[in-house]
Amino acid sequence: MSTKEVFSQLLRYFPAGEEARLYANMRAFGEACLAAGEFAGAEEYADLLLAQDHNAGRQIAAYRIKLFAKLRCRTDEEFRHCAQFNKELPEYIELVAACAADEKKLAAVMKLAEENAATVAKDKQEQAEKEKKQRQLEQEKRKDEELQARMAAAEKERADKQRRFRRVVSAKKGFLGGALFFLFLTIVFAIADALAWIWMAVACCFLFILFIGMKVTAETLQPGEKANQEGIAASNRNAYAEAADFFLKAAEQGNADAQNSLGVCYDTGRGVKQIMRKPSGGFRRRPAKGMQWRSTT
Repeated sequence: MSTKEVFSQLLRYFPAGEEARLYANMRAFGEACLAAGEFAGAEEYADLLLAQDHNAGRQIAAYRIKLFAKLRCRTDEEFRHCAQFNKELPEYIELVAACAADEKKLAAVMKLAEENAATVAKDKQEQAEKEKKQRQLEQEKRKDEELQARMAAAEKERADKQRRFRRVVSAKKGFLGGALFFLFLTIVFAIADALAWIWMAVACCFLFILFIGMKVTAETLQPGEKANQEGIAASNRNAYAEAADFFLKAAEQGNADAQNSLGVCYDTGRGVKQIMRKPSGGFRRRPAKGMQWRSTT
């Protein structure tokens, strides 16, 4: 048996003149269903009251229950935050029409609708700000990850260059050992042959040229390497301003690693004032004073 049939039976056997108490109980049942979140039952009780009861106060209450059940709102506070509400809903129009004869209740209904509009607008603004802040956090996180990746790549490249430099130095040392052995043989043969003095002079010239070549090679292979290493150590300690100074010194000496690291500093604003660059990679030095870097593409 449906709720409507039960209500009809109760009304049929209820004592004459006591229908108002039954209607009041049905209103209470509808409000209880609404508070418990049983919106279908609350709407059904409201429809029964509207169909059977002609009391203006209870009809207004029934229209309110029906509107709240339609919007799935249990309380006034939930209604204020309900984004599905609009003044074109049939249930709201019926509620306003029912309150037309009661200015106080009509004002209360209109005020609740205005509070809904203001609260929903505020909720949307707060949600937009929250989403904006979340996007900013995600952008900063991606930026930090990209910075870490670039620093790791630069560190790997620097380590590879150091290994190549050590191999070159080892080869030079081996060559120098052979040259010293040749000098020793030259001295030995000089004792037996007067012409050995000529060979000794040639060997000395060869050693001098070799020494100058090794020195120039060592200086040109990794210029400014000491300052670059100090800059990397300062960067690992998060002393970005100090690191930028060391990278600047090494970069002015032509160190490629330091030039790349200084470009990363200007790109990310770590230790120096950030400058904008195009998305494509690569940096080169400006001719102005100081070390300012920009994209080469």
